[in-house]
Amino acid sequence: MASRYGHATEAAQSYRLFPNDMMQTHCGPQVNTVQPVWSMSQTDISEEMYDSFYKHVSKGFDTPTYRLHFTSDAPVDLKALFYVGEMSREKFGQGIQPSGVSLYSHKVLIEPESKILPQWLRFIFGVVDSEDIPLNISRESMQDSALLQVRRPRRPLNATTPAPSPCASCVLYGLQRIRSVLTRRFLRFLDSEAKRDAEKYSKFFKEFGLYIKEGICTDQAFQEDCAKLLRFESSALPAGELTSLDEYISRCEPSQSSVYYLIAPNR
Repeated sequence: MASRYGHATEAAQSYRLFPNDMMQTHCGPQVNTVQPVWSMSQTDISEEMYDSFYKHVSKGFDTPTYRLHFTSDAPVDLKALFYVGEMSREKFGQGIQPSGVSLYSHKVLIEPESKILPQWLRFIFGVVDSEDIPLNISRESMQDSALLQVRRPRRPLNATTPAPSPCASCVLYGLQRIRSVLTRRFLRFLDSEAKRDAEKYSKFFKEFGLYIKEGICTDQAFQEDCAKLLRFESSALPAGELTSLDEYISRCEPSQSSVYYLIAPNR
């Protein structure tokens, strides 16, 4: 609990929207030294600012392998900045790591170590900010947000009692919509990067491929998207070189009707 409030305090200090010059003069140095870069135009952000923000959110000192910064107006309002580091932090036997993504609304922290992404994407660091999420997300007034697509129960004609309020599951439905948009956008980004630079993606997959495999085994909604990202060794390639299923099929002879595979850590 102390850790959760610690993250919240740190975030509130880092992204103060209106710096208090008097506080800076009489109470010490200005606390908001890190800008909320996810809300800025990409043309106004330098590589140094991106790298500094990555080190801030990841508490690391490595250089990110991938970075995805995007905004969306439909079907929901979103601003997101995602990073993938150089190495998996679970490879050293530290157990399952918490989410590295924080959820904001109007630059106000809603949930550190947020579950806004599926657990198998816990290797991502970054921020999600949505103005469609009310600041009092934990209250019943959340039902009034258009984000939730609430279908209020119908009342019979001449009914004198008010219709019941939507159940708490409606809140989860709204967040699931955001999760779906974010997840599919990130998986499309990885697929695009794999086609743009196959060698770089192969290095990523060797480090983070277990997370993609976890997703294809545990998350039916994204199985087809994850399948495009899988990579395998092939007897037609040198040891250690990876290929996708589509690439393998493109090399098959027209007469080949079967694919033989071996389940093992390596060849």
